[in-house]
Amino acid sequence: ILRGNRWPELIAGGCTLVSVLVAYVAFSHRALSLDESFTLLFATMPWASFTSHIQHTHTPDVALTAYYLLMRAWHAFTGPSAVAFRVPSMIFGSCAAIVLYYIARRLFDRWVAAIATSVFVCNAMWLVFATNARAYTLVLFLALVSTLLFLEVVSTRSSVVAALAYSAAVGL
Repeated sequence: ILRGNRWPELIAGGCTLVSVLVAYVAFSHRALSLDESFTLLFATMPWASFTSHIQHTHTPDVALTAYYLLMRAWHAFTGPSAVAFRVPSMIFGSCAAIVLYYIARRLFDRWVAAIATSVFVCNAMWLVFATNARAYTLVLFLALVSTLLFLEVVSTRSSVVAALAYSAAVGL
């Protein structure tokens, strides 16, 4: 039935899909928490207030600013639904699981990658953060991408493109 023995990928992908669905059903319909309300605040405040706050923050965070810009666009596209507001976190959490799979596969093998990804997505904290309208899963995703790119830079030693991509990922 399966060509090329794709069981590890199916296991990791299946666990990720089931975990996202469980997280969506179990957690996404709750009201926004106080922490999430800050994301909503930044997604809905007037542009002048938003840019003023970003400019006057003592420690400007590029990833957080990018996340707020994304959430502003997402909110304009989807509207005020708390469920829709959490979807980007679910997407970034799922993408983080995929990148984790590739890191583990690169360092070990496909079966270790499948087990690592499955354990990761079944973790209760991952489920909570993947359904929280905050930048946690974006930061995790960027950290994992930078790790994967670092492994690429170290293993090839000559890839300028990988080195530049790694620098950009770390800079975010």
